[in-house]
Amino acid sequence: RQEGAILIDGVERVISSPDEAVAFGMGLMAQDRRDCLIGDQSICDNIAIASLEKIVSHGVLDVGAGRQRALSQMEALHIKAASIDAEVRTLSGGNQQKVQIARWLAADTRILIMIDPTRGVDVGARHEIKNIWSDLATRGHAILLASTDAEELVDACDRVVVMSNGRAIGELQGTNLTEKNLLRMATDG
Repeated sequence: RQEGAILIDGVERVISSPDEAVAFGMGLMAQDRRDCLIGDQSICDNIAIASLEKIVSHGVLDVGAGRQRALSQMEALHIKAASIDAEVRTLSGGNQQKVQIARWLAADTRILIMIDPTRGVDVGARHEIKNIWSDLATRGHAILLASTDAEELVDACDRVVVMSNGRAIGELQGTNLTEKNLLRMATDG
């Protein structure tokens, strides 16, 4: 069993549920988008699901506010669809991934945990998603990227911790963070 501490804004936090994580400004993009997107629901509903507390007042859902939040994120992330009412299952893989990101941005997430976020998307969508998280990092969001793609890690990360069997076996950063060093560490560990 591994143990550690989670620091948010320099303060140690204990997080025991997804609701607590969201309350602390954390969001998770699952490895398989089908695990967290509701395919037969609209883009709007999928985006709003993590930010309901922001669009509910005195127990009443403000549908207009939810639609505006979703539309704003759809435009900002260039999600390609006929409207915010399109079912998520009708979107390409890359646009589905963008809906996941939009969900957390609409919830004002500051810490985004991404697990293989570009897996199964085409080259163009991969580039767009990388630009999105680069922009988020520039704006002060923390991005924790778990990936099996060495090139993606080298391109996107300031620091990489290599894990094997649930244990950290090494760390690379700066000029040492290269694909060659990363792959060597991963295979030697």
